[in-house]
Amino acid sequence: MAVDLIVVRPLGLVATVIGTAGFILALPFTLPTGTVGETAKEWIGDPLEYTFDRPLGEFDRCGAERRPCGR
Repeated sequence: MAVDLIVVRPLGLVATVIGTAGFILALPFTLPTGTVGETAKEWIGDPLEYTFDRPLGEFDRCGAERRPCGR
């Protein structure tokens, strides 16, 4: 739990910020192809979920229903 709190969660926050920047840069390419939602989920939603929507110390289950992260 301590490693999750001190190392993994801050790295997840950094990944979310980097994913947001990448998503903004990719917007001109994803708008014409209609993949904005999919790109947003992969680059922003999944890191956000992994960082904020899983119990402390659980690395493979997210949400109240304890489903695999990113699904």
